[in-house]
Amino acid sequence: MATTRARKRSSHRRPAARVAKPRGVLHPRVPLVGPEHFGSVCCDGAKARSQFLRADCYGRVLLPPTTVAHHRPDLDVAVAQVRLAVAPHHLRDGLVAMERTGR
Repeated sequence: MATTRARKRSSHRRPAARVAKPRGVLHPRVPLVGPEHFGSVCCDGAKARSQFLRADCYGRVLLPPTTVAHHRPDLDVAVAQVRLAVAPHHLRDGLVAMERTGR
């Protein structure tokens, strides 16, 4: 007669991935300033360098995808570029979105 053995489970279980909860509500902010005055900055993080772009509420790219190295002077230039893109396009409100990486 064959016997079955119970499998041992590893004691080093990885925690289940959790989706980050939004901390605010976006949809009331857009009508307050108008969709033509609402923009977003999207950041795609990586280890050595990241990319970001600025777009308006309609999806028009206001600042093309730009690569930035993870060094203080380069990051300062990137922040300045994002802020300078506000004035010519008359943006009054916005959102910064970063891709979640890792666990």
